[in-house]
Amino acid sequence: ASRITDVHVQTERTEKGWKLTLDTRYEGEGELRHTFTSGENLDLDGDGNYEVPEHEVFAWTPSDPNVYVLVTYLHTEQGPSDVRTTSFGFVETRLLREPDEFGESFEFEVNGEKIWIRGANWIPDHSFPSLVTRTRYREQLERAKDMGFNMLRIWGGGLYETEEFYELCDELGILVWQDFPFACAYYPDDEAAQGVLREEAATNIRRIRNHPSLALWCGNNENHEMFYNRWGGDRTPARYYGLGLYDTVLPGVVAELDPGRSYIDTSPIGTPPDEQAKDAKRRGPNADGWGDQHNWDVWHGRGDWRFYSDSQGRFSSEYGFASSPSMALWRETLKGADDLNARSTAVRWHDKTGKGTETFIGYSELHYPASATLADWVYYSQLNQRDALRHGLEHYRRSVFCRGSLIWQMNDCWPVQSWAILDSKGDYKALAYELRRLHDDRLLSIERQNESVKIWAINDGDSDFFDDLIVRAHDLSNGAVLKEWRGEIDLAPNSRTVALTLDLTGLAVPETILVASAPSTDPVWRLLGEPKNTKFAPAADLVASTYEDGLLRVRTEFPIVDLMLTEKGAPTPFIDNFVTMPEPGVFEIRVAYVPEVIEARSLAGQHRFRLLRGPL
Repeated sequence: ASRITDVHVQTERTEKGWKLTLDTRYEGEGELRHTFTSGENLDLDGDGNYEVPEHEVFAWTPSDPNVYVLVTYLHTEQGPSDVRTTSFGFVETRLLREPDEFGESFEFEVNGEKIWIRGANWIPDHSFPSLVTRTRYREQLERAKDMGFNMLRIWGGGLYETEEFYELCDELGILVWQDFPFACAYYPDDEAAQGVLREEAATNIRRIRNHPSLALWCGNNENHEMFYNRWGGDRTPARYYGLGLYDTVLPGVVAELDPGRSYIDTSPIGTPPDEQAKDAKRRGPNADGWGDQHNWDVWHGRGDWRFYSDSQGRFSSEYGFASSPSMALWRETLKGADDLNARSTAVRWHDKTGKGTETFIGYSELHYPASATLADWVYYSQLNQRDALRHGLEHYRRSVFCRGSLIWQMNDCWPVQSWAILDSKGDYKALAYELRRLHDDRLLSIERQNESVKIWAINDGDSDFFDDLIVRAHDLSNGAVLKEWRGEIDLAPNSRTVALTLDLTGLAVPETILVASAPSTDPVWRLLGEPKNTKFAPAADLVASTYEDGLLRVRTEFPIVDLMLTEKGAPTPFIDNFVTMPEPGVFEIRVAYVPEVIEARSLAGQHRFRLLRGPL
């Protein structure tokens, strides 16, 4: 019997709408007919090019991911022989790499609109990938959307993902940067190897190419940088093994099978060596000002996250800072009481950072108190990770030429300390809650420079950002307003500016918190001093009302900084967490359910938590 073996759907923007190109492969004989629904059924006779008026369809974008289903019928003289459904979207995604005054840009454009990329790197979600269910994929990708992601990079040290993964990215509006599975190694590229790897790539390109979420093919992860910077020292080979794959085989098969999609041969892509550039950061694969950048100068180099401010990257496709998973995950994983210690052999075994325990702990103790218990380490290391990526991401969002951030990494495949935003159970770390604010189109950012502070306003949305701006310095002992500044924000789309400059002279650094707010976006706060040296109000009792379903209304009599709520060490019930209140009052926390017992701690210490059934 005749059967359909492949359907390729391509969409291209035109002046009047879209060009839809259909190319079907089938075995045997027969005639093709296609149809898809757009308000009404559109019947298409066979393969070829079709003009689709703009008003008849809705485009696919990360903010409005409209997915269509093409139904392809194969008819023979005996009647219907085969039918196949293919999901697709009307979308045209391009990577722009254009010379400019800073070097060379690295920027994604969707349907002619340039977008600021916000997301993370994705690794296999389980050590045994076949155990990852569609339900788990949905949970994880909905978490990505909740954190404000519009892109995931499927890392080249992992694998091609399942159909369920790409389908959910289509549905949720998450762009996919797809590395081919080559990472941090040299690969054979003789004629025989090229033939095998070309067929592997072709099979997966055909499988994935119709997904509207697919944004980019990338030849490898860090292989070019590894060779250029001689990571192997004296063992570095005389030539770059694998170059024939990335420069010839893979771009050739992408051009043949997915010609509308962008391709780069490696990440970071950087620039060819420029011996005239005296600054080493301005030349090579990871160069400042050129292409995408993997910024490991902090975690694998200078250690203090403040150095993220030195990056002049055009697109940070990898940068990360590690932390502990939740206390609940430690208790579930480590069975001996002696193991529940930040320096125990078991905890060291479950450490993916490879940094050395004392160095890892030392990074946190630059800013936070020493950890007396494993629970302390969970709390302080997660706050330090949050602060690190907040500092880095706000730096990139303020930049006039950086166009994207992909944090290393979103997920974990086993119970471990790592750079992940979520632990292996999918529970949020402190950073995950903060990413909702950091990834908002409208963002306020505090940049401290000695006794001066700049309040930045960033607008990466598609409408003007016009608002009142209020900045207050609060006394942490009682919440009193010590000083207040006012200004206005008036920002066009895709722009950023310093909205206010503050003089902090006269404010007591160890006792002050600074809060900037505007009605149409979330407030931002900073302690003027290091957390380990700050004087906090006492950890007073907290009273919360469960009167409204799905909501805790909490009253505090004192300022409170970084209130972490857990149930048996897990943050699972709390949709909002790590809350800061600069003055006494009532705040709200969304909950999936209300635990019988709520554990609460802040930078002031442990809080007793009392629940009321009636309103506050």
